[in-house]
Amino acid sequence: MTDSTTMSDYGRILRETYGGRKWICAGAVVLEGVNVGTTLRDLGAEVLALGATRGTGDIPDWITTIDLDIGPSPDLMSGMRAAEAALANLPAWAREELDRFDPEGTARVTTSIWGGLQEVGGRRVFGARRPSWVALEDKTRAESIWDAAGIARAPAAVVALERDAIDAAWSDVDGGHGVVVAQDNTEGWHGGAVGTRWLRTRAEIEALVDEYRGHAERVRVMPFLEGLPCSIHGWVIDDEVIAFRPVEMVVLCVGGTSRFHYAQAASFWDAPEALEREMRDAARAVGRHLRDTYGFRGSFTIDGIATDEGFRPNELNPRFGAAFGKLTRGIPELHAYPLHLATVEGTVPGLDAAALESDVLRLSREHRDGGGMALASRSMDERKLELDYRDGAWSESAKEQGDASAVLGPHPSGSIVFLRLNPETTPHGAPVGGRIAEGLRFLDKLWELDLGALEPAPAAR
Repeated sequence: MTDSTTMSDYGRILRETYGGRKWICAGAVVLEGVNVGTTLRDLGAEVLALGATRGTGDIPDWITTIDLDIGPSPDLMSGMRAAEAALANLPAWAREELDRFDPEGTARVTTSIWGGLQEVGGRRVFGARRPSWVALEDKTRAESIWDAAGIARAPAAVVALERDAIDAAWSDVDGGHGVVVAQDNTEGWHGGAVGTRWLRTRAEIEALVDEYRGHAERVRVMPFLEGLPCSIHGWVIDDEVIAFRPVEMVVLCVGGTSRFHYAQAASFWDAPEALEREMRDAARAVGRHLRDTYGFRGSFTIDGIATDEGFRPNELNPRFGAAFGKLTRGIPELHAYPLHLATVEGTVPGLDAAALESDVLRLSREHRDGGGMALASRSMDERKLELDYRDGAWSESAKEQGDASAVLGPHPSGSIVFLRLNPETTPHGAPVGGRIAEGLRFLDKLWELDLGALEPAPAAR
């Protein structure tokens, strides 16, 4: 591209794409649609927020909302799948409300970052994921992507969901710390570490097979890798592929179980120079393969572990990653998710890929962000709290802004708690997974959330 994008250009590009038309901002919760809708309104759009449930937070008076109110779900993934099903099959009353907002039927739709719908309420989803892209998120397909892109990976085996098959794979891949077993996508997409288990002994195989039976046909078996969970984001813009800074993934172990707990991400960590270069090179290689083989466009992420031997990928997310927002806090004009959707559509006039890469690399070092999240099975009313962090321990703060803020509120599976670190008082450079795990444990005890013993990876302490 010949035209250089300045930071003021992001707003212009997005206004040209989103301004002056109607948008239905759909999500698993109404608040998700409200957040996207607020951005689009600021870009000159007329918006309506649509969700399967309300969510936690305040809804401004100016926005029209539709809450399908589908009721509780037993867990995170069940709730997300139920939400997508509800959006795909709107009840008559909801369609009537959409028609009142958009009688001509010309509004466009935005959906959740993980969604695979092509239309909602008879309106086309803007920046929709192609089915072939959605299929790539199956964790049993990841190794073929790494090999095709020519990047280093850990040994892995994809086998039938059978005890003997998993036991044999264990012998092939175990590096001394047990194995990590991930489900295929028999039931559809799964994330947030829901379909992944760390087996420390072979005696646990039988219980895992029983747990997964009926939910998966095949599993991927990898060695448990000691190191720091992290992610690298890439972006395919026309023929170009760019890559950004590594982000720490706050993935915790639930003590006494084989489960992992995904608690969001943080950008305070600075990867060593050689590791950052390796991860960015890996993102570019995978991006080129996705572009050339699947016609992929837009943002994507590669999750993995930063080990002593280098970065070892374990998951491909061929879609916008929630952690990317941690890298763009310092660019107010850059609304990353709407820009991603426009890139998928090919409607980004004048966007300079090199300038986008440079802006995010530079400003993501100056502006950091991050925190944690957890779900509780007990339904609780909304609460807010400021916290202080001293000598490795958290306490309630009497200040208007402490070292972290916490919000608790309703969720389809019970309640959800968010912990956000204060960027002004959180040190830069070192991982913060340990600090976040300590904060969630403090809130667990304070609010009796029954989250379990959340433990960070040793490298994140």
